[in-house]
Formats: sequence, C-alpha cells, structure tokens
Amino acid sequence: MLYKMLNEERRINTLIIPFILVLIVYVAVSTIGCLIYFSRFPFYGLLSILLFTPFLLIGLKSRFKTSNSAYIFTPVILTYLSLGFFPSLLVLGMMMTIWLCFRWRKAESIIYGSKWLWIPMYISGVTILLLGYLKVGNPWVDRDARVSLAQPFAFSTFLMLTSACYADIPVIYMATVILAGLTSYRTYLANVVFAVLFSKNIGRKTKIILIASLSAALVGVGYIIALQGQSWRLNPLGILHYRLTSGLYTLDLIAEKSFPLGFSHGKILVSNDPRLEVGLLFLNSPVKYTYTIYGQPIADFGLFGILELYMLGIILRNIWRGEKLYQIAPAYLIPMLEAGIDSFRLSVLMIIAYAVSKHLETSKKR
Repeated sequence: MLYKMLNEERRINTLIIPFILVLIVYVAVSTIGCLIYFSRFPFYGLLSILLFTPFLLIGLKSRFKTSNSAYIFTPVILTYLSLGFFPSLLVLGMMMTIWLCFRWRKAESIIYGSKWLWIPMYISGVTILLLGYLKVGNPWVDRDARVSLAQPFAFSTFLMLTSACYADIPVIYMATVILAGLTSYRTYLANVVFAVLFSKNIGRKTKIILIASLSAALVGVGYIIALQGQSWRLNPLGILHYRLTSGLYTLDLIAEKSFPLGFSHGKILVSNDPRLEVGLLFLNSPVKYTYTIYGQPIADFGLFGILELYMLGIILRNIWRGEKLYQIAPAYLIPMLEAGIDSFRLSVLMIIAYAVSKHLETSKKR
C-alpha cells in the first residue's frame, strides 16, 4: 500500500514539474512583454499567480474524493447556463450513459477492453469539423466563420483528442494534429501537442521532431489568424509574444478590479463567449482577450477563486491516475495556463474525471 502511494506521488510529480516550468517561462516572457508593449509592470497579475498557484498544486496533490453527484450534475448545470437546454440534455445523457455502463460490469469491460471503441467518437469529431467547413465557411480566410465555429470546433477537438488518447497510436496522433490545425485555433492545436508529449507510446526522437514541427505550426497559425482584419508591424514571433503577453496584462487588470470579492460574480464562467465577456467587462472593448488560468476564478469569485483552482487540481489528478486518457490532464492544463478556464473545458474535464474515477473505483472492488 505504501509503495503504491509513493508511486502515485512520483507520477503526479511528472505532471506538476512540467507545469511549473512552463509557468515560470510564461511569467518571465509575459512580464517582459508587459513592460515592452503596455509600459506596465503586472504587479496584480504576478501577485495573483503567487497566491493562487499553490492551491492548484495542493489540489493536484490532494486525495480528496469528489462525490459522484457533483461530477454528474455540475457539467450539466454549467452547460445549461452557458449554452442552453438541449446541449445540457446531451451532457446529461452522456453522464448517465457513463454511470449505467459502470453499473453493468460487462459494459465497463467493453469500454476499457475494446480496441476499436474510439473509432465512432473519432469519426464524429471529424464529421463536425468537415460540416463546419461545408456549412459555415473556411475559418482561415473568413473571420466571421472562425468566430461562429469556435464552439463546434472545441467539441470536435475534444472528441478527436479523447479518441486519440484512448487509442494511443502514433499515427492517430499525427492525424489529429493535422485536423486540429484545420480548426485555425492555437489552443486546440496545443491540446494535441501536450497529449503527444505526455504519451507513453511515442518515442523520444519522434516527440522531439513532432514538437519542433508543431511549435513552428503554432507560430504560423497565430500569425496568419492575427493578420485577419488587422495591420501588424511585428514579425510572427513578435505577434506570438504580444498575444502571450496580453494574457498576463488582462489578468493584471482583472485582479486589480476584482480583489477581494470578485467583480463579474459568475458571468464569465457561464458565458458562451468568456473572452468577449472579459473584453467588455475589464477593458471596455468588444474584443476577445485571453485571461490565463487565474483570470476567470479571480474575476468571478475574487480571493474565493482559490477554491475553484483547488477543485480543478483534484479533477486533473483523478484524470492523471487513469490507465487510459491520462494524457487529457496535461493536454488541457498547460494550454489553459494562457487560454484560461471556461465552462466547456471544466465540463469536459469533469466528464473524463468521472469516467476514470468510476473505473478505478470498480477495479478496486474486484
């Protein structure tokens, strides 16, 4: 038992240490950027990071068990508040299906034992992506189409990424990289990057080549999209630096306005367009802004946002403990450092955490 606990602690450290390293680099690069681009030292932003990060890490280390009812109904409530009745009904159906599968052991063995179960989900994700192009337009050239497709492409990426992590096959990861790139969103591509990086079935050399290629692709995607409807005097790396910096700058404004009891009081978490909500509330601008993983908890709940980050840490730990889908934890955690938390990401993580937790729970009973 003691050996198992020590082994689990070592494993969680393989998630925590990369996150801390990325956080240090992000803070250093973005602080310099704030001084260059905004002539402002992000005091409140840095203070927020220092105050809130320990609670996220405590959550990742915690052995606290979230109740099944919280896992089932929280995603449903968040989806209802942000997207409406029918999407929430879909999420409820998904959660009840997972619950029924684990009540019926034969179904559970099919889910975790099947080599081909991921295929229908992957095809569904690809279909949503293709329908977006056919019905709405090309997000690379049409800015309005890109805005309209943000949520469908987020769901499409979730389906493809979850399927790829379940299959854990290098070729499927490669296909998912290309398809995520077609969404035109850096964050969705970054989700796949970190899933690949943390996969146990991909060799080190392949990871280095793939990550180098994807890093160049991220810069390219950011540059091309940044040019839509705007005139920039910066080179591609300069634009990427500016966009990364804007997250810390926005967090600084959010923290200054929201401490100690919050400002938006839940509006950002349940918004169907939280980045636009942040722009309207904190920058008086109808422009979308990234707000980092700390922005939404601070804006909505002030200092009490530490509880949300603590719970997020617990959810991610539960995912990381699984034999399958463990890559989902870093795939969402590290990109959220810059992109921020929203109801969709939180719901997705709770669904995966519930499935993994139920599997581990039923496995112990045998």
